[in-house]
Amino acid sequence: SKVREEMIGRTLGEVVPLHGSGVNVIGMKTPDGAYRINPPSETIISREVKLFVLGATADVEQLIKSLS
Repeated sequence: SKVREEMIGRTLGEVVPLHGSGVNVIGMKTPDGAYRINPPSETIISREVKLFVLGATADVEQLIKSLS
């Protein structure tokens, strides 16, 4: 799914809280096709980024709803 416009330019730490969300970002695919494992919370979200997350189904679904 596409990232909401207001999420673009924000950091990963702002978009996916490290504590309390129940979801961990374990990797990402950058717009240029590179893969990053355990991206830092300072990583800037762009329109074309793809996140790989780990968490309970309900928590992941909630994250998807909040991002799209």
